[in-house]
Amino acid sequence: MKTESWYSTRSSVEKAYADLLGFVPSALSDKFAVFSGSAEPVLLAIENARALALTPKCFDAKTVQLLQFAIYVALEAQHGATVHASAAFRAGATREELASAAAIAFVASGVPALSLGVAAILEAEKQMS
Repeated sequence: MKTESWYSTRSSVEKAYADLLGFVPSALSDKFAVFSGSAEPVLLAIENARALALTPKCFDAKTVQLLQFAIYVALEAQHGATVHASAAFRAGATREELASAAAIAFVASGVPALSLGVAAILEAEKQMS
């Protein structure tokens, strides 16, 4: 996600997700459906805040995605882990880097989180092929 300019439209947010992930998540479409009309500026503000948080000058895109992946693994959130594993691959991460991030998540969350990380890596690789 880029922060050179603020997202002012749904299409600008969707383009940022497509650039990052290679697709627009269905959850984003659901959010825009719920936050339609006069509520849409609230969702745009949230997406702008997300973009700012996920584009710190001290980390490159690959590092941010590895961090996101590890967080979702530690939370045992399969969908988020798979999405961010795919985004990490797109940003140049290797399987070894993702496995190491899953191992770090293991320290916080144990074997179930590590197993989830392995499953997310394999699913992301399958989706990429």
